[in-house]
Amino acid sequence: MDCSACQTACSAGAIHIEVGELPTVDKDKCNGCGECRSACYIGSVTLNLIQ
Repeated sequence: MDCSACQTACSAGAIHIEVGELPTVDKDKCNGCGECRSACYIGSVTLNLIQ
């Protein structure tokens, strides 16, 4: 299934999806807001606290 809900929800533009691949996150752009997680209707997105 192709879905881009997380990419669309990311206001920082940190998520990139290649055709037929899983989303990748640019850690330098991600601000940790969690909008991608909220947009994922199947709960596939997780956020990890990095210290």
